[in-house]
Amino acid sequence: MEPLIEAKNVTKIYSRGSEKVIALNKINFQVMPNELVIIMGPSGSGKSTLLHLLGGLDTPTEGQILFKGEDITQWNEKKYTEYRRNHVGFIFQSWELIENLTAIENIEVPLYPTKIPSDEIRARAMRLLRQVDLYEREHHFPSQLSGGEQQRVGIARALITEPSLLLADEPTGNLDSATGDIIMRMLKKLTRGGTGTVVATHDESLRRYADRVVRFLDGEIVT
Repeated sequence: MEPLIEAKNVTKIYSRGSEKVIALNKINFQVMPNELVIIMGPSGSGKSTLLHLLGGLDTPTEGQILFKGEDITQWNEKKYTEYRRNHVGFIFQSWELIENLTAIENIEVPLYPTKIPSDEIRARAMRLLRQVDLYEREHHFPSQLSGGEQQRVGIARALITEPSLLLADEPTGNLDSATGDIIMRMLKKLTRGGTGTVVATHDESLRRYADRVVRFLDGEIVT
């Protein structure tokens, strides 16, 4: 089976004045369809940098990022935007919900620029609210939701475009352990539905949800 997404000999170097910082050094990494991969490592080890490259938020200094066999590093900004909108779902530790929008409106936001009819967008958002067990919270604003509920809204928002790749950066970092387990079980179930998922975390207890664990240190894969 062909990898859903693959990083081949990827290096990312940032400039800080005259200093060069190697965030990733000749990384080879792949995710298969229906696979949940957890990447672990200390802060600054390159986890978030890899997520940004896989999600088309940044480009490597060297190497290739292949999505279904196509090198996305050769794309122009228009194709990158289409890739992020149509194929990638992002889940952030801080949830990034819009405070003056209700739960269901926050979920619908990624589809506002599309030509999908508004009633279809609403129906899709309602299905996702049921899926994350927030059906009765549709008209609540973020300030009226618990941390776990806000994170579930964030997951639903990431899924409304029906992405084939889901990228989660410390998705349980601001949650208690019980709520974090709920979130990870949800991600595991979604992955089995056909989505390739990459979770970056410091939390060793989350390993049990992974099909594979990859450890980073100083910009390199160590195990």
